Amino acid sequence: MTAEAHQIAARLAAASEVFPIRKPDDWDSRADATAEGDAITIVVTDHLGRAKREYRAVVQLVAETARV
Repeated sequence: MTAEAHQIAARLAAASEVFPIRKPDDWDSRADATAEGDAITIVVTDHLGRAKREYRAVVQLVAETARV
């Protein structure tokens, strides 16, 4: 984990900390995003607050170009 990846994860999670997930044929769900290190965890909760689904994204460097 780099400091840069940690900062990116924290800012992405803070930018969309809590947001609704719209469903055209059902009730809306809610997503809560948090960052821990270079990982972002998103927990989606149904409209009743009972069923939860958890997602995780990791920020990692995949390419770097050198300056000439």
